[in-house]
This record gives sequence, structure tokens and C-alpha cells, in this order.
Amino acid sequence: MQDPTPVPVSRKETHAEIKLEMAFRRKTWQTIGRPQEAKFMDMNHRKRYAVTDHLLGVLEVMTDREWYEFYRRMKARRVGEEAKKQSLFSTENGE
Repeated sequence: MQDPTPVPVSRKETHAEIKLEMAFRRKTWQTIGRPQEAKFMDMNHRKRYAVTDHLLGVLEVMTDREWYEFYRRMKARRVGEEAKKQSLFSTENGE
């Protein structure tokens, strides 16, 4: 049975936001040559841009179903981590 919980942000919305962020970085960060080439002077900027570009590529090949499954797993992991934290605190306090 599939969880009916809607995903708060769609894959397409996330994809569009990353593209906007990349465009902002190309305009803002100092580049060598044309800004469209994304050859940044700062090596850290180059690495961060490459990571963002890689994430964009993942989203481009991911289906909406895969996005939903990713969201479901992420949510379950966060709930599990929160439960562990709460049990640690209740054990320490003798509750």
C-alpha cells in the first residue's frame, strides 16, 4: 500500500530551483571567460558548482515515482532518528 502523504516539493520544483541557483552562481561568482561556461576562479566554487550540476543530472533522470520513494525513505529515516533521540533523552532522565 502506497503512503498517501503528498510530497511537499515536487521533483520539477526542485529541479527548477537548482537551475535558478546555478544561474545565480554563474552571475555572482567570478568566472574566467564567459559566465555561461562556469569556469570559476575559486576552486571551491568550481567544486560546489560541479556538485550542484551532478544533483541536477540525477533529478533529470529520476522519475516522479523514484522522487516519491526517495522522499518516503528520507521521511522514515528522520522519524527513526527522532525516535532514537527521544529514547536516549528519556533513558538518561530515568523516564
